Amino acid sequence: MINAVSKRPTSAPLREVNFQVGSFDRRQVSADFSDSLDEDGEFSYRLTMLRRDSNTFVDHVPDDRTYIAPALKWQPNENTSLTLLSEYQRDETTYIYGLPASGTILANPNGDIPRDRFVGEPGFDDYDNESYSLGYLFEHDFSNRLKLRHNLRSFHSDRNFDNVGISQQPQSSAGRLFSRTAHDRRDASRAISSDTSLQYDWEAGTTTNTSLVGLDYVRQRHETERYQQSIPALDLYNPAYGSGQLSESTPNNYSNLSRKQQVGLYVQNQMKIADKWVVMLGGRQDWTDTEAARYFDPSQEQQQDDDAFTGRVGFVYLADNGLAPFASFSQSFEVATGTDRNGNQFEPTQGEQYEVGIRYQPKGFDTMLTATAYELTQDNVLVADPVNTNFQTQIGEVRSRGVELEAKTEIGLNANLVAAYAYTDARTTKSSPATPEKAGERTGQAPYNQFSLWGDYRLSDFGLPGLKLGAGVRYVGSTLPNAPLMAKCLILPWLMPWSAMRRAHGYFP
Repeated sequence: MINAVSKRPTSAPLREVNFQVGSFDRRQVSADFSDSLDEDGEFSYRLTMLRRDSNTFVDHVPDDRTYIAPALKWQPNENTSLTLLSEYQRDETTYIYGLPASGTILANPNGDIPRDRFVGEPGFDDYDNESYSLGYLFEHDFSNRLKLRHNLRSFHSDRNFDNVGISQQPQSSAGRLFSRTAHDRRDASRAISSDTSLQYDWEAGTTTNTSLVGLDYVRQRHETERYQQSIPALDLYNPAYGSGQLSESTPNNYSNLSRKQQVGLYVQNQMKIADKWVVMLGGRQDWTDTEAARYFDPSQEQQQDDDAFTGRVGFVYLADNGLAPFASFSQSFEVATGTDRNGNQFEPTQGEQYEVGIRYQPKGFDTMLTATAYELTQDNVLVADPVNTNFQTQIGEVRSRGVELEAKTEIGLNANLVAAYAYTDARTTKSSPATPEKAGERTGQAPYNQFSLWGDYRLSDFGLPGLKLGAGVRYVGSTLPNAPLMAKCLILPWLMPWSAMRRAHGYFP
């Protein structure tokens, strides 16, 4: 889960230009500028840019990007600020479908397929994504206790996504020719989101409290127009691209239109008791309106309304010796569109998360140790209907549990070290009687073990305090291909991770 935050204007001057070159003809330049526009600092700006021109380790696959993000801040006084944010991004590359099983993880009489082999068609395969967004952040402090925040953002994205897929096994025992299918695809997404909240700080007895109440609104529209074509097979050991014509395009049934509106009302209170206990309690009520239709037959539109209440609770204990045990419980829901074989609309899927852990920051040392254990479960997951497998029913369940360990420390005055390990057990816990073999099956793309180690050293002892050297290593364990039941419970639509909330409120560095 990645929290992407746009760069904001600063009153202090910032001048940064980066040049980068690398393997596969990689060339990149980026810049980041920020400063006040007047002596009083009432207006300030930020301009972030990037341009990359690069190939990749796969033949005929570029990795080009253009990005620019201007921002302007107006702060007439210390209590009020308005920040205008914008960004434009274009990615030009090619979707890497991947190599087939035969000739990679399975034996092939012709040996291994080169890892840089391109299975598509040069000049046809294309991933061209262009997106931009506009928005603002408004804050006003009515007093030292009461603060208003209002944010709004509009997002647009258009994508051409033509690609060629390939079979996992060859056409014959010779093992050279693999059948392919070409897909023409265009996606368009539009969204607008708004969030307004009031924060009030108050005291009662030995407690200090931060209360929050807010209302957010999201409206989004997505359409995907898809076609498919037949295309000649390819010899992956001696490819001859462009050896045959593509057939006439035929519409693909995965083409669809969807619209969604969601309104959420949330409340939360965070209480600190005697500077030792931190307790957080929050709740949220959501109302959603979803419409879905086939792209080539929009008359068969499905519409459904859903609502749900979700809550979360957590605590941290701040011990004098640097220990801080914590625990949390969170709920989520996600709209599931469509109907079952009886024409009944699907209910939203439900998610629950439990987390316990401990952090330790020994006094006198710049060291932080963290250990966390968690379990996430999602039910009402769609699976094949055992009565009629052409339909789906909501009797599935997926679960993810694991342990995360992290250590951060300074070694002397110039060296830093960060180490992290994660064990993840994500799998289907309940499947359909029509597919009993999927019960207990691991979730695709979720390795059991991941490990990373990073260190850096500043050359101050050598008279170069502005020069830092860094090195790191990352290990990702083996994974399985994507399975039909994915652990969507890992995406909690409204929850701010408890660990992120702790950092945001300063209880831990």
